[in-house]
Amino acid sequence: MSKTLFVFDFDNTLINVNVDDWFTELAPDKPWEDSGFTTWTDYMQHIFTAIQSRGYTKEQIVTGMESIKISQPIKEACRAINTSQRADAIIISDANTFSIKQVLKANGMAEMFKEIISNPAHFDSQGLFKIDYYHRDHGCPSCPANLCKTEALVPHKVGYNRIVYVGDGYNDICPSLSLSSNDVVLARKGLYLAKHVNDSGMLKATLHVLDFDEALLKTVQEILV
Repeated sequence: MSKTLFVFDFDNTLINVNVDDWFTELAPDKPWEDSGFTTWTDYMQHIFTAIQSRGYTKEQIVTGMESIKISQPIKEACRAINTSQRADAIIISDANTFSIKQVLKANGMAEMFKEIISNPAHFDSQGLFKIDYYHRDHGCPSCPANLCKTEALVPHKVGYNRIVYVGDGYNDICPSLSLSSNDVVLARKGLYLAKHVNDSGMLKATLHVLDFDEALLKTVQEILV
């Protein structure tokens, strides 16, 4: 039996916002573009340290994560994959494992994904939020130092006849270009991936540019037929 693996980014893909925006708005620090940090992970560690030094508690941070809603069409698309005998879904994201799990749990989706691949995060014994790199020394010149989504995806492709990659941003370019002509890329309309994924002319996978929500649900349903 042929089997399809759906690979979802998280921010601006499964959710219609960036989960980290809730926290960056609390910290009167320099925006990412002017921060001097070379990875988003290092920047967000700085942000969490800053807001906790100003009195924000573990409970307030968790509440912020749990306040993020996933749209009903996206829930239905993931449920359709989850109940299919011929498909699985994983998440590969440059956010962090703790935030992703809290959002999924709050939206009743904790069991819908076979794997969550992201930067590991936890609250330490003092209640401080800590984020680490997913991996180091991956050797990909196109990706940030903490995560190459192509390398992260490789071991999870085994046993699947087709990959459907769902994403929106710059760091979704590398894994999209790694796919074969049998695979599919679903890119969110108007965002970086949709605009630039084939700038190099090296995209082999079939590209669908979508508005997401209802359009994504419909496309997932068609793929699963």
